[in-house]
Amino acid sequence: MKRMLFLLLFPALSAAQPLTPPKPFSGGDYWVRNENTWSEWEVTCNELSGHLSPAWPLNDEEPGALLNLDWRMGGWPVVIKFPKGQHLKARPDSVGGSMWKDFDGNTWLRVQNGDGQFCFVRANSRFLKPVASTVAAPATVVNQDPPPPPEIPTEKAP
Repeated sequence: MKRMLFLLLFPALSAAQPLTPPKPFSGGDYWVRNENTWSEWEVTCNELSGHLSPAWPLNDEEPGALLNLDWRMGGWPVVIKFPKGQHLKARPDSVGGSMWKDFDGNTWLRVQNGDGQFCFVRANSRFLKPVASTVAAPATVVNQDPPPPPEIPTEKAP
């Protein structure tokens, strides 16, 4: 009953719906964190450089692992170049974020670059754009209401 009421009140959630792609802020930078991490992007410039610091730790999940990095990411070495039209897959961190800010206030997108590796590219509308996507319909729950308690027979007094 609760599920039916929910679907009647929110019919848009009952089928696959297109997501709204992130829009760039003034200056062209994209910035979304966990609330709407976009997974697929397309390179729109002639060539997009992927950067990674040589000091990047093997395990960036360790507490304090990233504290001693120089966060001027544009100065990091270029490890790969992506051609125009190539689709890039975001590589979120353990809390779901794939966009990072550097010391200069620029936004960077962490993307896969093959063989399980990753790099950072500028997350700016001059260089890339989000690729349209949809979200799948939610799984159907058969019954969310708890079953009624079993009836306990009572003896009647004679």
